[in-house]
Amino acid sequence: MKSSPIAVLRFPATLWSRVSIGGRIACAAILGAGLALAATIYVTVERADRELHVQGMARLDANMRILQDLIGVHGREFRIEGDKLMVGGHSLDGDLATVDRVKAAVGGVATIFRGDLRVATNIVRPDGQRAVGTRLAPGVVHDAIFKDNKPYRGPNIILGQPYFTAYDPIRDSSGRVIGSVSYTHLA
Repeated sequence: MKSSPIAVLRFPATLWSRVSIGGRIACAAILGAGLALAATIYVTVERADRELHVQGMARLDANMRILQDLIGVHGREFRIEGDKLMVGGHSLDGDLATVDRVKAAVGGVATIFRGDLRVATNIVRPDGQRAVGTRLAPGVVHDAIFKDNKPYRGPNIILGQPYFTAYDPIRDSSGRVIGSVSYTHLA
């Protein structure tokens, strides 16, 4: 026996009309409690996400300061000398000891760029070799450093992997951006 579409559509209304006032109030209370619980969970998750973001950014900044302090032991004046990025009398090109000290101290990845070229890093390519000699990809980070002359904090894809990143420009004595330093950890 087939039901007409109208009869099928009427069934919930017919059923609802048979529910007592007390039952309707109970259903409304259950629905309200469910909505309140859903809203509470949503707000809690949003706040936790914001707090984790704030903590993550604070960690990036702290670890970036460690990298900058390790570089700063060589001096504060950066310059390009021939094809080398120099600080004081020290070449940062190939300075794997500094980036490895950062990794040993706080984990994550540290990189020094001359222009947009990685000259010291502990990030590895898929073949297992350090990514020295690779370039900072075009995009939001590159634009922040080299077009806007500003630091960058936020997500970035590096060699196909998602990272939380911090990049700070390196300036010569005239204020021109000649490179950058970065600290990152996997997202």
